Amino acid sequence: MQKDYQTKEQEQEQNIKNSLPRLLHRYKDAEFSMLQRVKFAFYLSFLLIGTIICIIPITFFIEYFILPEYLVCYSIIFIEVFCLSMFSLALVLLIQGKFFTSAHTSLISGFACVWAVMFIDNGPVVKQMNTIVYIVGLLGTLTFFISKQKAIIIWYTCANLIILVIFTYYSYQKHHLEKHVFADYLVDGSIAILFAGFVGYNVVKINKRSLEKANNEIEERKKLEKNIREEEEKFRVAFMNAPMGMSIVNTKGKFVAINPRLSKMFGYTEEELFSEKINFIIHPDDIEKSIEWINKNMAGEPCEPEMEKRFIHKDGQVIWGVIRSHWIRTPEGEPIMSITHLNDITEKKLADEAIRKNEEMYRMLFEMANDAIILLEGKRIISCNEKTLQLFGANRDEVVGASIEDFSPITQPNGNLSTDEATYFTQCAHTGMPQFFEWMHIRKDGCKVETEVTINETVVNEKKLLIVIIRDITVRKAIEKELETYHNNLETLVKKRTEEIAHMNEELQATNEELYSQREELQATVTILKQTQQQLVQAEKMASLGI
Repeated sequence: MQKDYQTKEQEQEQNIKNSLPRLLHRYKDAEFSMLQRVKFAFYLSFLLIGTIICIIPITFFIEYFILPEYLVCYSIIFIEVFCLSMFSLALVLLIQGKFFTSAHTSLISGFACVWAVMFIDNGPVVKQMNTIVYIVGLLGTLTFFISKQKAIIIWYTCANLIILVIFTYYSYQKHHLEKHVFADYLVDGSIAILFAGFVGYNVVKINKRSLEKANNEIEERKKLEKNIREEEEKFRVAFMNAPMGMSIVNTKGKFVAINPRLSKMFGYTEEELFSEKINFIIHPDDIEKSIEWINKNMAGEPCEPEMEKRFIHKDGQVIWGVIRSHWIRTPEGEPIMSITHLNDITEKKLADEAIRKNEEMYRMLFEMANDAIILLEGKRIISCNEKTLQLFGANRDEVVGASIEDFSPITQPNGNLSTDEATYFTQCAHTGMPQFFEWMHIRKDGCKVETEVTINETVVNEKKLLIVIIRDITVRKAIEKELETYHNNLETLVKKRTEEIAHMNEELQATNEELYSQREELQATVTILKQTQQQLVQAEKMASLGI
């Protein structure tokens, strides 16, 4: 959905900005009156520079070839070159965005050069006086275009009057003018300068009021148009980038505008949606109630602010949506078109169905669990499964609404009160720390049941609850006791057998010591026998030798 938001006035202003030379791009955001002054100064600068460029060779030719030697004044050429330089500098300043500095530089340079030429020129005085009247008067009118303040015109006028008096008196002394000629040209020049200043002063005064009023009106209109454009742009951006489907529908049920999200939601192109009425995408079973709801909205009758209904995707699948509509009306109250918001809730519907199935599954698991499962709100039981009823030997009415302490003895096996222990464990669970401990319960018939309890905090419908899982460990505890007895008996037998083995070990050690002593005696006897044998052998050898 594309629209042209520019008014004719804005287009004209934009055309003026586009017509600015590229060198003046710094003024593109300036107000209208400033743009006009800048353009005038820009083209006037080029005209002055071009004119002086042409005048310089002409002046040189006249001074060198035409004028008699006593009238030649080459200083004029230097003044013209200086004037050319100053006008060029003013042009550079103008291009850099310094309009007022540029304008005053041009104007002061022009006045200075004119007066300098008049003072040093050797031409006829009468021609000089006529020239001063015309040129100074002409230059004086240029202040109209650069000034927003009347004081600037007064300053320029006074400065020129002072210089005029000095020049006239100078010419009177130099050329020996008669007094009436001196007075005549002084009056003529003063009138010209004062007239230019007076006209400029009043023109600026009148224009300032008119421009202020016009500028205020223009600014107000611009602000209003800017606000309208901003609001329209905000709506367009919000419409085109809305996360939900949005459309504008006329009273005939035809789409006037749609956003990309709506087109994507139904799988149709914009052209396909524009070519049909809105009913072709509504589920057949929901058309009748949809028409009734739309008619009530159009008529302004009381009805639900939004409606949930089904739509048909281009590929045939069903889309669930929640639609909200606001009708734009004429001052007389007649409906013109409707701005419609459509939220796709298909995923929510599927998620709700999945949640319902999961709830059924978890309910089945809850009821069929082999452990007792309880939901606590504070200390009050708000729900439990069938196994809990079996564990406590009570019916559901007796369990729901009761507390854990109602099915616990006064004290636990560790000697602590059941109420104190229950309070401690529930408070710890509410801090987010899962609790696991053993607990003694008591059935309705008075039988004690040893259990293993797990407590965790959970949130259901924005309420903090405790889920308690209780496992009957009475049988396990009995087996553990039997195992402990068997273990103790086994330890006794092992200890007795160990003592017997230790006694036998002591006897063996004594026998070993005795045998070791006998062994040493035998070794000594063997040693003696070996020595005796050696002596006998030695005696036999000596006997055989007859010694």
